[in-house]
Amino acid sequence: MKPIYSLYAAAFALVFAGGVILLTPPTTVYACSGTATCENGLDITIPQGATDCHCTDNVGCTWTKDGKTYTQKCAAKTDFLPEEGPIN
Repeated sequence: MKPIYSLYAAAFALVFAGGVILLTPPTTVYACSGTATCENGLDITIPQGATDCHCTDNVGCTWTKDGKTYTQKCAAKTDFLPEEGPIN
């Protein structure tokens, strides 16, 4: 009878792959959300799908999405000129 080495190789490969899968701890990636309230301008909301984020009111937000880091700051206070009216 001829020995079947390929069957043994396939069985070993399956056992090895199963062991690697069972011994590798799972990695959990949490999506995050957040909002920064801005005194000047519009509030900032982190888009869906961000994986790492941080927001500070009146400062802005930083988040990571698809491997890129994004930063959005609140609008700076601007000095407005008074309305011009008739001179008396």
